[in-house]
Amino acid sequence: MKTAVAPLPACSAAIAPDRWIEKGTPAFLRTVLALFSGGFATFALLYCVQPMMPLLSQEFAINAAQSSLVLSVATAMLACGLLITGPISDRVGRKPVMVFALVCAALSTLASAVMPTWELVLATRALVGLSLSGLAAVA
Repeated sequence: MKTAVAPLPACSAAIAPDRWIEKGTPAFLRTVLALFSGGFATFALLYCVQPMMPLLSQEFAINAAQSSLVLSVATAMLACGLLITGPISDRVGRKPVMVFALVCAALSTLASAVMPTWELVLATRALVGLSLSGLAAVA
């Protein structure tokens, strides 16, 4: 018995972009540089606290395992945030999500530097991780 296979429909104009950025053009170079800078900033903000863990242990009178939470909380929130920011970027666009994510991450990082208690430091680092997921999900 032979079954008929229907041809696939042509790609609609709504799905296919009108134009692509061509490799080698100044627009392509700017795009690559912007994405590299965003990715670099993401991981710089995520891991910038790693060399400060011994200082955090002394300042807040906590042990080394507790001080490692400052990195673990941010990383866990980044992973959880990926599930949220992907669909948001589909709805509002990639560029607004990336810009908002980097601004929020920078402000949260600055806020974490002046928090008086360990719990507030962890809360702001959680915000950093959640904010950084906005760039990681769409870039």
